[in-house]
Amino acid sequence: MRELTSGLIAHPLLRWGSTMAHPIDLHHAGVPEAIASYLLDLGGGAFALFDPGPGSTLLQLQAGVGAAGFELAGLTHVFVSHVHLDHAGAAGALARRTGATVACHPRAAPHLADPTRLMASARRVYGARLDELWGPMESVPEGRLKVLEDGETLALGPHEVRAIAAPGHANHQHAYLLDDGRLFPGDACAIRLPGQRAIMPATAPPEIDLEAWDRTLDALETAAPTRLLLPHFGPKDDVADHLARLRAALPAWAQVVREGIGLGEADRPLADRLEAYLRAELATEGVDDDGIARAIRAAGPMMCVIGLRRALGEG
Repeated sequence: MRELTSGLIAHPLLRWGSTMAHPIDLHHAGVPEAIASYLLDLGGGAFALFDPGPGSTLLQLQAGVGAAGFELAGLTHVFVSHVHLDHAGAAGALARRTGATVACHPRAAPHLADPTRLMASARRVYGARLDELWGPMESVPEGRLKVLEDGETLALGPHEVRAIAAPGHANHQHAYLLDDGRLFPGDACAIRLPGQRAIMPATAPPEIDLEAWDRTLDALETAAPTRLLLPHFGPKDDVADHLARLRAALPAWAQVVREGIGLGEADRPLADRLEAYLRAELATEGVDDDGIARAIRAAGPMMCVIGLRRALGEG
């Protein structure tokens, strides 16, 4: 891999216990604070990555690893929450280049071993824009996949990491809890931009299950994490409040869409309806126009509507 020498915004280190977690802003499509990967220092130059992001940002990821003071050769583990391209697209390339083990949910493993069907499905959605937006997804080599069952633990340097099945956004999703309380939740804990309180559930299709998501929130509350490390975007320390507001946001968003469906609205007006709801929430919070625009872009109201329609049996 060639080096990336510019375009990365440096991030402060997150010190917690005996090791540090480094958030790496992948600047997806040139947009800051859209997708984060997290580097966990395991000591002695070794490190793990949680949700390495898409193949299109592999160079940004490598630059972030270097900016945190590590060499890519020190990568020992990649933890994939689920196989959506914004989270898992770079996993195979990293495993091939470093020999790292890729840990995942049992249902995610076949797609990581052979992403052909996944990429074909993505190409039907994104067409010619797929390569530019998400880049390639290489297969994880045989012997490099580590399937974790719900509740299974894995020794990780000075830590132990526990997999928690977290369906709702995707039925093949794990959240990963470190023994010091840090939680890497994938999309189970929704989207929330830095400096904002608004919770934006990631309800893109095809596997949204609102009842399963509510059960996932039960499991996460029982696990009692002390910090959430969100891929979209950044660390959150107000864990109990965040989870409570997410639990309220899920049925609220569903109700907005349900009301529009009851009026016979198609996807575009439904997306406008959901966007208006989010704009009003953000404005009440005091978010400025730029912050509102960033939140709308991050939430993706159209994709959220399509996922919620399916979840409500109307897709």
